[in-house]
Amino acid sequence: MAALGIRSAINFILIAMIAIVLVRADEVDFNDPDAFADAMQEDPSLAAQASPQQLASALQKNPAVAYKLSNFDLTRAVQSDLSLLGKNEVFSEISLRTQKDPSILNQNTEIKKEWFAKFEVSDEGAQIESFDGTNVKTAGAKPTAFDVKNVKGAKVLQDGSLVVKEGATVEGTSAFSQTTDASGKKIYAMQGGVFRTVDAQPVNLKVQDGTVTVTSKIKYIRTEYLQRGLDKDHFEDVFIPEVRIQEVNYKGNFQYEKTETDHTFTSTDTPIVREYPVSKKEVIQHEITGTIIDPFNSRRGEFILGKDTSFKANDGSRLSVRGDGPVYYTEELEMPLGPNRFDPSSFCKKGVSCIINTPFRSADARSQLRFVGVDNVEKIEFSSPAYYDKVQVDDLRKGEVSFISLDKAGKEISTLSADPQQGVKMKGNVAKTFIGRFDYAFEEKGEKKITHWSSNENQKDTQYFTQNADGSPRNRNALVTCEVSACEKEFARSFGKVIAPAGKEPTVTIIVGGDNADTAKSMEPYCRQAGCYILNSRDAPPITDSQTLILTGHHAQAFGDAQWRDLPGAAPGLHKPIDALYKKDLPVGNKVQTVISSSCNSVTFLISPAEQELIRKYNPAIMIGYIGTAPAHDAFDKVPTTKDELSGFLTAYQQTTGIRSARVKKGDKYIFTTTGKDVAVPLPSAKEEDIYQNIDERVVSLPQPKEEDIYADAAPLPQTTEDIYADAAPLPQTTEDIYQ
Repeated sequence: MAALGIRSAINFILIAMIAIVLVRADEVDFNDPDAFADAMQEDPSLAAQASPQQLASALQKNPAVAYKLSNFDLTRAVQSDLSLLGKNEVFSEISLRTQKDPSILNQNTEIKKEWFAKFEVSDEGAQIESFDGTNVKTAGAKPTAFDVKNVKGAKVLQDGSLVVKEGATVEGTSAFSQTTDASGKKIYAMQGGVFRTVDAQPVNLKVQDGTVTVTSKIKYIRTEYLQRGLDKDHFEDVFIPEVRIQEVNYKGNFQYEKTETDHTFTSTDTPIVREYPVSKKEVIQHEITGTIIDPFNSRRGEFILGKDTSFKANDGSRLSVRGDGPVYYTEELEMPLGPNRFDPSSFCKKGVSCIINTPFRSADARSQLRFVGVDNVEKIEFSSPAYYDKVQVDDLRKGEVSFISLDKAGKEISTLSADPQQGVKMKGNVAKTFIGRFDYAFEEKGEKKITHWSSNENQKDTQYFTQNADGSPRNRNALVTCEVSACEKEFARSFGKVIAPAGKEPTVTIIVGGDNADTAKSMEPYCRQAGCYILNSRDAPPITDSQTLILTGHHAQAFGDAQWRDLPGAAPGLHKPIDALYKKDLPVGNKVQTVISSSCNSVTFLISPAEQELIRKYNPAIMIGYIGTAPAHDAFDKVPTTKDELSGFLTAYQQTTGIRSARVKKGDKYIFTTTGKDVAVPLPSAKEEDIYQNIDERVVSLPQPKEEDIYADAAPLPQTTEDIYADAAPLPQTTEDIYQ
């Protein structure tokens, strides 16, 4: 009975309280904001019986009551009247509650948008993971932390990233804000994360353990070779404009500044790591100490080194610039012919120092290292364990340039240095230098000259060019200096062979670019009558006076128009190309009438880009080569000069994998033949006579490149890195890649 009495007493009290509330609610005028606000101060539960509008009106009169309301009632009121966030008490209460539970904003989109707007930040669908009173951390695919009070003008996106007012995107940071330095300049500070600069306006940034991604829109002119009908114009260049998106990442601790023209990075306590992909398999990386400038919309392999700047690359090479600079630097791939034709020296500006470090399409070698127009530094020093086809110094005006060849363990083999006063200096075991050739081009008393050296190492045939004409061993620690017009003879005397009758100037130049010298050996008896300069491709001269040019070496479409040899140890068919000799680098000669190429696919039924380059360079009377595979050990004993000799020369090699072929000039036409039987006699010699008749082979015209304005019809191109790499073929890194 006692328990029943207690229960009855409790029920009575509850009924009395409800009655009092009901009475109180009946007594409150919810439409009187002042009275309602006062009532809620005493009894916040009254808010549950009010409409959102009545709550909002009461808070407008007395915003201090906000702290007594539940999340549900507070957000009902603010949703009804977003101007309540202009009341400090309401805004502070919302902010305090967000620190405990971000869902108060995440579940109320309009309030969240207005809340961010109070910080002059635009909300475009972001979700808040946390807020500590100063720093917001977003949720989403790209969660980002930033000081919401110090990113005025920014936008926060649905994926969690932040777009600052200058247009750059920030993502993945642990801290990000804008401050004012001692000079009054606005500067962002970033810890961790990525700062992306797509078309961003000028900006300053201090980076701590973060990444700046420079995104460039690169304009390409792709050259297509359009085949025409065989009985009319056969070939023409078509220039197709393209725009590609490229990205370069800068990582570490550094100062970053973007202007209207370039991006500047200055290292602080540790080197800057600059990296970019060249294929799906390979990333190029440089560790930079000093200042580096990335010109706006430059290619990813192009940048400028500032005062006293150095780097170490992930291929083991090192570059050091001592002096004011700037020094332009590029390691873009050279494409002399074909689609995406490109000359990396186009990055060099007239009157400034430039370094061209060009890779070849092989993981084992690089095409060239050139120092051009150096005049604003004290010293440039470049060291590398990589094999270089050639190292070249052009127009050196001031300072010293040094190339240090390293072995695979990073130990110095030799040093080749050049300066305007002392010329070329050599140190170490120069004969073992891991390059093909070294050239220093300069002027002396108005005469253009070259100081030249070449290696006899790092090739399969190291015997053919080892002796001087008298049989004595050749000194490979020696240099030769010559006037440009006389270098063919001097290079042959010092590093190659001169075989000619006494008193007769050679009329044939043989350039050995392959794995063996079989062609040159087989031609020696003929040379004793006609006269020949026989040179390694490493000693190709700038000018030739010969009438016949014979070229040997591998040739494959994957490597452009170059002829090349393999590194020692490369298995047959598994190529590791070095010593690439492009058609543009062949010696200039206005007497050349015959070009013979002992290379695969060197004279084909449809004129190839490589043949077009030979026509442009020499306009020869006849070109002889191969369709399909050329023999690995090619041998012939003369240059054909009659119809019968040409026929015999061509038909002497007719295999299922490849045959000899020729293209013979008639007027402004070229006649393709694999037999030579219908070509009139005599064949072209030094004279330029139109002596052909009764030709029954296909006739094609010389190229007539047109300069048409075709840009209006350019097709849309990839706009993101993912678009590009989804469709782009990677550069070959192994022989297997090349021949797939």
